[in-house]
Amino acid sequence: MGSRLNRGEMTREFEARLSEAARHGTVCPVIVLGGMATGGGLTEAAAGQRWLVARGLCEKNIFLEESSRNSLENLAHARILMRSRNFRRPLLITSRYHLARSSILAAGLGISHILSAPDHPSMRQPAALTRSLFEALMINWYYVGRAVARLTGNPGMLSRIS
Repeated sequence: MGSRLNRGEMTREFEARLSEAARHGTVCPVIVLGGMATGGGLTEAAAGQRWLVARGLCEKNIFLEESSRNSLENLAHARILMRSRNFRRPLLITSRYHLARSSILAAGLGISHILSAPDHPSMRQPAALTRSLFEALMINWYYVGRAVARLTGNPGMLSRIS
């Protein structure tokens, strides 16, 4: 999963995710997710690709998803890319605090997946509590939205989450 760039620069958190991807990227393709570009610069995915190539991964085995704005779009667009390339059961790499929501979203989109997280950032840091609370809020938002979509039979809402 991508991570917003900080003034065009990758955060330690994003680099930790990419390091985890690099450990596996020598034996399988890597899809780098993230379309948020800051100031007309690189997207998260392009910055991630550049980082991985600089560390020896073959560029032809790195695929980019650069049009998303959030985690749900990341995964929905990745699903399209995976289907077009006949990729199966991805290793979904994200931060520990983001694992639960990422897994729920992927499952909702019908993506069978395996989870992995780097050790950074530590869940013992105070910021991790804030992030975890935000993730819990977003998980509730997803479940409530899904319930409303099903109850009302709203095809637009349902198509975005399934």
